[in-house]
Amino acid sequence: MIMARRKRNVISIKEMLAFYLNSGVGNKQYYNYVCHIEDLCQKVNGHSVADWINHELSSNSTNPIGNLEQLIDTLLLSAPLSWTPKTKSNYKSGFKKFIHVILGFFNGNIWLNVGSYDKLFCDLIAANAIFASEDVVNDIKAGKLGTQSSIVAKNSNSAYNNPFASWDYMDHFRNNQLKKKKIKTVKDPTFPASYPGAKPYIVVDDNTCANQYIKKAIIESFERKYNTHFTGVSYTNFANYEACHVWDLPGDRRYYASIANLVLVPRDLAKLTDHNYRVKELLRYEVYRRFGFVPLNKTIPQPPKYYPTVWRII
Repeated sequence: MIMARRKRNVISIKEMLAFYLNSGVGNKQYYNYVCHIEDLCQKVNGHSVADWINHELSSNSTNPIGNLEQLIDTLLLSAPLSWTPKTKSNYKSGFKKFIHVILGFFNGNIWLNVGSYDKLFCDLIAANAIFASEDVVNDIKAGKLGTQSSIVAKNSNSAYNNPFASWDYMDHFRNNQLKKKKIKTVKDPTFPASYPGAKPYIVVDDNTCANQYIKKAIIESFERKYNTHFTGVSYTNFANYEACHVWDLPGDRRYYASIANLVLVPRDLAKLTDHNYRVKELLRYEVYRRFGFVPLNKTIPQPPKYYPTVWRII
């Protein structure tokens, strides 16, 4: 796909650097290299590195990286006299790595969002996603499993009501902005009227608790299936997996810790659950099929366009 040229930058150098630093392969040393290259570029011809990259991506060039390296060579001819050959080599090396990452992001996004790979993505998710078992979800609903506050609520309230299988009986919700401000709780005094035994406040969290709860529920599911205790098994065994909310809604305390609304997905595939419509459609149908789970005021999902024949079995 050819990106149409625009009069302004599609992405700024700072945005590009932010992508680079967050990619897992960047570091501050290369960040500084590229910042210096940007300064040189502006001083020599008044253009931004981002302009060059956007131009190469929008052209029919068969070797955009090579062309950009030639431009960097041209810039380095105007580098300060105090720069040694080693310094120039470092700047070029840093910029080259940076360009590889940026082009990788660009091509990766095109592949994910434009290509016709929805069936493949659904197959990958099905073969790798891990859900808790149905019996574990039912026991959480009944107050037999979960955090201590959930068990206490069940034992002290005959009207205990946990229809969404919330591991912590709806004690937490996700609000990253409040978390950054170090606000720990938010008042919610009317909530216990609908869910007897629930607390009249909610604890502010990022995704930490949901991540721990789904892993605990899945470990319990493993142990029940194989009728054994896995010595040494803990949520650190799922270090390369991410907890994903099937119906999103992490800001709603009813669904944030809902084990029926959570699935573990390998980190490399996790973004598909946020951004690919067919994957979201598939997972929403699957938690309905497995657990009968549908958030309030949401339509019961219909069988998805791509339904894999093979699912991971815990």
